[in-house]
Amino acid sequence: MWFATGNYYAMYFAGIIVDPKAMTEYDYDRWMDAAYFYMLSDFVVAVTLS
Repeated sequence: MWFATGNYYAMYFAGIIVDPKAMTEYDYDRWMDAAYFYMLSDFVVAVTLS
């Protein structure tokens, strides 16, 4: 929900509070497609995925 807003701060916050085990491969694909800034793709999505 937070990540889908497109707001950088909300997207970053979503990466902090998400439960990585509850996310599916589709969720990660959606997050990668929506990450428009390297801080989101390289740090939020990549760290959550790892």
